[in-house]
Amino acid sequence: MNEFAKQRIFILSKAIQFLTFFVVDLLAIVVVNKFTLWNAIGLYCSQFGKMSMDSTNLYS
Repeated sequence: MNEFAKQRIFILSKAIQFLTFFVVDLLAIVVVNKFTLWNAIGLYCSQFGKMSMDSTNLYS
């Protein structure tokens, strides 16, 4: 194999590696954001539930 072909294969493998890392990172970010979103919703709901519980306790 000549030098140019070796170089091209090397660059191609680097590009594939980079793309793979990029896709994995993107997926990780999406998953983390989904979990963060659900946690935020859950936290908001629990806070809201606590507030409504407190208000019912106030009235009773």
